[in-house]
Parts: sequence; C-alpha cells; structure tokens
Amino acid sequence: GKVPSNARGARAAGGRRTGAGDFDFSNEVQYGGTVRAALEEVSVQESVRTFSSVEKLLSAAGYMRGNVSLDVDATTNLATDFSPELKSLQASGTLRTSVLSLEGVPAFEKLGAMLGNDYISKPALKKVKIPFRIEDGNVIFSPFEFSVNGVKGTMGGKVGLDQTVDYDIAMSVPRGALGKGAEVLGQLESNLPKGVSLGAEIPIGVRVSGPAKAPKVELTVAKDFANQLRGYAEQKVQEIKSQVESKVQEAKVEAQKQIDASLAQAEAEAAKIRAQAKEQTERLLEEAQAKADALVAEAATKGALAGFAAKKAADKLMEEARSRANGILSEADRKAEAVVREAKSKSQL
Repeated sequence: GKVPSNARGARAAGGRRTGAGDFDFSNEVQYGGTVRAALEEVSVQESVRTFSSVEKLLSAAGYMRGNVSLDVDATTNLATDFSPELKSLQASGTLRTSVLSLEGVPAFEKLGAMLGNDYISKPALKKVKIPFRIEDGNVIFSPFEFSVNGVKGTMGGKVGLDQTVDYDIAMSVPRGALGKGAEVLGQLESNLPKGVSLGAEIPIGVRVSGPAKAPKVELTVAKDFANQLRGYAEQKVQEIKSQVESKVQEAKVEAQKQIDASLAQAEAEAAKIRAQAKEQTERLLEEAQAKADALVAEAATKGALAGFAAKKAADKLMEEARSRANGILSEADRKAEAVVREAKSKSQL
C-alpha cells in the first residue's frame, strides 16, 4: 500500500525545506514514491556535498555558487535503500535565484574566450526564474531570460544523466563589451550586405552540445538578426523584381510606341500610294474623255455615218481608259496592302 509522508518544515543545505509525499509499496517488485517539495534559499554547494544525486542530475551544479529556491513535483521508482532511481524520475518545477555564479563551466569558459569577455566566462546570473522538467533521464529547462553585466539573452535546452548537454543561447552583447571577439565581428560585418549593420548591440547565437566537460561551442548569427538578413534579402529580391518588371513594362510601352509608329507610317504610305493612283487615273480619264469629245465633235460636220463611227471610236477610247485606270488602282491597292502587311509582320517579331 501507500505510506504518506506529511508536510513538514526543516533546515536543509543552509536553507529551509517543506514538503509532502508518499511511498508506494503496492508493487513488491518495484517500490515507488512521490514528492511535492519547496526549498527556500538552499546552498547549491552544500546540496552537492550532501546529496550525490544533485550533481548527477545537473552536471554544472558543482560549478555553481549561491543559493536557490525550488518548487518541484516528482515521481520516481525507489531502490532497495529507498533512494530514487534517477532514470525513472519524472518531475516538473521552477528554480529561482537572486544571484547564482558559475565558475569553471567548460561551455562558458569557451564562449568567454571566443568573445574576449571574462564576464561571460564566469557569469553571475541575477534574478532568474527557470521552469524545468525531468523526463527520460534529462533535465529540460524552458528558455529563460538572463542578464550578465549588460549582456542580455535567453537560454534553454537540456542536460542528460549521461553527462551530455544540448542547449541554445541567444545574446545581445554591447559592442564595447567585446574584447578580441570584436575582430571576428568586424570581419563578419565587412561581409554583410550594404545597408545592414550589426549596430551597437551585437546579436549572437550560441549552440552548445556534447559532453558537459568538453562541449562543442558554436557561434551563429542570432535568430532575430538572421531574420533581419532574410528580410533584407527578400526586400532586395522584391526591389530587383519590381525594377525588372518596371523595365519590362517600359520596354513593352516603348516597343508598342514603335510598332504603332511603324504601322501609322505604313498606313500613311499606303494612303499616299492610293492617292497618287487615284490622281493618275483621274488625269487619264480626263484626257481620254477630252479625246473622245474631240472625235465626236469633229465627225458631227461630216454626216451621220461619220458621227456614228466617231461615237464608236470614242466609246472604245473611254473603255480602254477605264480599264487602264482600274489596273492602276488595283496595282496601287496591292502595293499599299503589301506595305501594311510587312509592317504588321515586323511588329510581331
């Protein structure tokens, strides 16, 4: 069955502890337990010395100096000596501290060396609140905000029972807080697109992974700055696209103007060809009519037979003149249509 452990207060690791829970002996093969506890201003160093499980759960605990407060709900299997089996531990809670110093943490020492900043090598976290949960052999802490001597950022990830770490840090570092790291950032800045600057606050992303005592520390561009660069790139792409579309539209308008002008010129030339042909045929018919009238007038004084013959000759003269005139007009239409057709064909190329 279950044996309750009533809530009580006691001194613990330099602070105060209150809690309650129960032991579950219903399973003879595997005992279990639950606990709901609150720790106030407990010394991390005393906790490490007193409870071996603390450093097993949190590899960086041995590097910490300061007091913490903790609220936690947990369930776990129990060993035969009633100690918790850490691999089975499931918990959730919140850790709070007014000041927590970290000295000698390999990841932060590497990061501080990269950026040339001793405050980052040995950070003192002030007034932090860290939500966490423990599951599947990992302590998983939700992203929390911190500030170290003017360096602001967020941090989140996990620490494993196998003494591995996997977490991300996003920081905003004042340019003046950088030592030799400023040289690296200067090189980075020289490769940025025109119009983009890192500014006075340098956005830095940090990826920490691998063994806790020898982690891999990678510097990247912080996500917000990466988004800025992506936004800048997208803006430039859109600007170029708009410029190209504008140029294409201008070219289309100009080409249409040239086409319209070419067609108008062809139509004008065609009209001129037809007008010249009309003028030519009118002169031709006028001349033929004058000759026909002269033949008839001359024959009128020579009798009826002569008048009849003259009339026939005049009609034939006019018929031939009209035939020639029609031929001239048809040829003019053919030439005019050819001019317009050629202009339209060129406009479609």
